[in-house]
Amino acid sequence: MNVVYDRDKLTEELYGILDDLLFFAKEHYRVRLYKKIEWMILQLGIREDFQGGLFKSFIWIVIFCDRDADGLTIYQHYLNKRRNCLEGINIKLRNVLFSWLELRPGFYRVTEAGNRSGSIFIFQDVIHQRISVVYCNHYPSLKNEDLISGLLMPFGEDFYCTISSLIEVNTDTPILLDKDSKQADMKSLKEYIRIMKLAL
Repeated sequence: MNVVYDRDKLTEELYGILDDLLFFAKEHYRVRLYKKIEWMILQLGIREDFQGGLFKSFIWIVIFCDRDADGLTIYQHYLNKRRNCLEGINIKLRNVLFSWLELRPGFYRVTEAGNRSGSIFIFQDVIHQRISVVYCNHYPSLKNEDLISGLLMPFGEDFYCTISSLIEVNTDTPILLDKDSKQADMKSLKEYIRIMKLAL
């Protein structure tokens, strides 16, 4: 008997894992999370009235991108702790979880803003020029040509989701469009913050 592993089931399981990951991060790494988020907000000089909206976005960026003294992210610690639970999972789900090991925040131009439901977008990575189909229900006001930043989460088969709000940035920021600034691969939070300072 063949079992079809459909997108709805995959999506449901991925959101369940994200919920568990967020609980794990807050339970075991709360101090690290808050210190790093405070550092990011301070570095960017974000006004107090905007800080709350960015907090959730920054939590996910820290979970997936900030490395400790051992070179591990909170997400890698999570996978190590949950190894036994994740061993028997479906290969599609496992592949998506492995793809999250390479997550980096990026900058994206909106090339197609929302389908009829208003939640499916086409984004183009400004630095690498890759096109992505993205489910984004956190930011229904996005328009064509908007420039945004944040994490795009692979959810299988070239489909991405946003798990928090995206950050709208200055559309006139030349460094983001400059091909010579490709070192801005956002391999570290410091590099991401450096580019964000120019973009906000």
